[in-house]
Amino acid sequence: FGPVCLAQSTSSATPNVLKTLPALPGDCSDQIDLNGLYCSSIVIKGSTLVVTFAGIASKDAFPTADILRDQYLDFGRWPEYVKKSPENVVTYKAGGSVALPVTQTDDDRAQYGQFFDYDLIVQGFPNLRQNVRGVTFNYLVESYAGALNSIEFEAQPGPVPNYPDKLKGMKSQTGSVHVLDCTTLAACDASKWLVIFSTTIQPEISIALPVVGKTIKAGIEDILSGILEE
Repeated sequence: FGPVCLAQSTSSATPNVLKTLPALPGDCSDQIDLNGLYCSSIVIKGSTLVVTFAGIASKDAFPTADILRDQYLDFGRWPEYVKKSPENVVTYKAGGSVALPVTQTDDDRAQYGQFFDYDLIVQGFPNLRQNVRGVTFNYLVESYAGALNSIEFEAQPGPVPNYPDKLKGMKSQTGSVHVLDCTTLAACDASKWLVIFSTTIQPEISIALPVVGKTIKAGIEDILSGILEE
């Protein structure tokens, strides 16, 4: 991922223009009523896939929005998260999720790097696996409108220091993650947080995009639902 900048004010008298949160799936509440935890959707746009995930988390387990955000940023624990997920799609390799040292960008944003290396079960073909490997840079940014905190991220297409391999399993990925009070969704109440994750991906494989899309979405559901379970 590379830097993703927020819109800046044109003068000191004009406030920053806040970005808009990703739209939830239209049937989000119905999905959460069925599985008790999350909703998701996928849209195919040419050769790219847009996946949106929205999940709920207990404020008893995560007393503040920042604690929940930090749970997401604890990349070394992602293999642990998927083991307690209700899904069974992602298998991390040994050392397959590493938190890189936190750095500051030139525009003074905290940058959290993650190295990842895992296999996805190809949906509809349980004996097939797709390896996904690379480095993602995550940035703490000004909260989007309505969110309590926000992260933007981008996969690095080429080598980065100490990780000489190029991105594998996809050509590009960008996205954002947000924590907000779960008061606008019928499926939850003020005792819960709502986490919204949205990403745009160009897969390495351009054929059979519906299958590729289902596989990527299932992997995202596996990881994120594990993060929200505590």
